Amino acid sequence: MNEQYKFGDILDAADEIIDDLIDCKDGTVFTIRQLAEEYGLTDLDDNGLNVLYHALIEYAKSAGISFEFSEHEEAEEGNPYNIPFAVRNIKAQIKCPHCGSIDTAKYIYGKPVYSEKLERKLKEGKWILGGCKINTVHVYIDDVDLNPERHCNSCNKDFGIPPVIVAPDQKTGEDYRGLVSLIRFTFGGYSGTTEVTITRHHYCASVKVTKIPDNGESKEERPFDKKQWYDIMYYLFGPAVYLHEWETSYRDDSILDGTEWKLDLTFEDGRECHYSGYNAYPPYWDKLEKLFRSYTDF
Repeated sequence: MNEQYKFGDILDAADEIIDDLIDCKDGTVFTIRQLAEEYGLTDLDDNGLNVLYHALIEYAKSAGISFEFSEHEEAEEGNPYNIPFAVRNIKAQIKCPHCGSIDTAKYIYGKPVYSEKLERKLKEGKWILGGCKINTVHVYIDDVDLNPERHCNSCNKDFGIPPVIVAPDQKTGEDYRGLVSLIRFTFGGYSGTTEVTITRHHYCASVKVTKIPDNGESKEERPFDKKQWYDIMYYLFGPAVYLHEWETSYRDDSILDGTEWKLDLTFEDGRECHYSGYNAYPPYWDKLEKLFRSYTDF
């Protein structure tokens, strides 16, 4: 490996590359060597390219990106660094939770050092300068940054704000993930309705499924461990779903006898939060549906 590049330098570059590949157009073609040079790893030898290659494969898998390799007559036989591949990133692309657009920009905070990459990203609308002011509130034992992570170029709204309910004093807040004690999802129409209730208990959690008709009979309440409950919380209130940034109601009244859905959250102190829809769905509906389909096939 080139002496001027440390192992950590290559891993850092791989992480940066994957972060950018999430935003590129699906099907964009690169080579490993091309990416190495674009991200400052010039004249990287075969050992270094091998490290970068395997790091990209591993990081891409974690990010929901795949590389579709193809033969190319100019590529060196048996050398993956020069073989062009297409980036398949539809599953990884970040959608605006307000309008569903994938034309979004990542906020860059502070005072960044000028570079050609910075200028290019700003012109492409992939990055946006957020300034130096960082808004924080105290949540439990930590100060949480409330600045949005991204901006939608289509609807001009910000998103990626932490799931925090800010107190009237604007100094303290509560994290949704620590407040929710019950989730009830109801989905159906004229032919029947399915209700999934997930409840947090003191030491564990449980799920119960009820289908109507079928005399309203419920499947046996199934317990699962507390870790799975918190996995659900981070799924709903993280970048997979952005639940706390949804509208509360989605409707299309032009269709009669259609599909109706409701998502009700109950907090441990009795407060409630409600989302609903009638023949209309939020941009991350498929992710929400996937979660509840894992408990029942409705």
